[in-house]
Amino acid sequence: MFLPTAAASIAIRTPDYTPGPTSLSGSEISWVPSARRLSDSKPEQLIYITAPVKPQWFASVQMRLRRSVKPNSRADNDPEWISQEVADAGNAFFEKTADILPGEPFIYRSSLGDLVAEFRTERGAMTTVVSPGFLLLFAVIDGKPIERQVPESGDVRAELQELSSQLRMDQHGAMDTAA
Repeated sequence: MFLPTAAASIAIRTPDYTPGPTSLSGSEISWVPSARRLSDSKPEQLIYITAPVKPQWFASVQMRLRRSVKPNSRADNDPEWISQEVADAGNAFFEKTADILPGEPFIYRSSLGDLVAEFRTERGAMTTVVSPGFLLLFAVIDGKPIERQVPESGDVRAELQELSSQLRMDQHGAMDTAA
């Protein structure tokens, strides 16, 4: 009895290999190494960027902002709601600065429709007014009032870093951790 014979080759594909050109004259498939990809969803340059760790309260503040946006059926002056532009400015502010803020903010709408975020510590208080075009910072630290206005194009982190660090410091200076 005559049995036909056939040959087959098996290759185990690893993430380092992708199929190369196939030969039309035979049934061989060749595998060639490809460039190693670090992620399927992120560009390589974003993988190496160190992003500050967001505080635990960050997600709840974002959710409160989303829920505070004025529905289309409401009047423009309704004091319960903020506009989408103000919510976007607030989200951008917290996204840039959440890791340096002195704690979880108490947020509400100003009489002019801007977002107000208040922070309190033992050393004082800071109030920020977030608007689509600018940011106002008011602080009272150890009884001394401080006021700053940051334009839309200004460096919010640099302006806020100094005030926040003063609010978080103990009366005798910054505390250092012992090793």
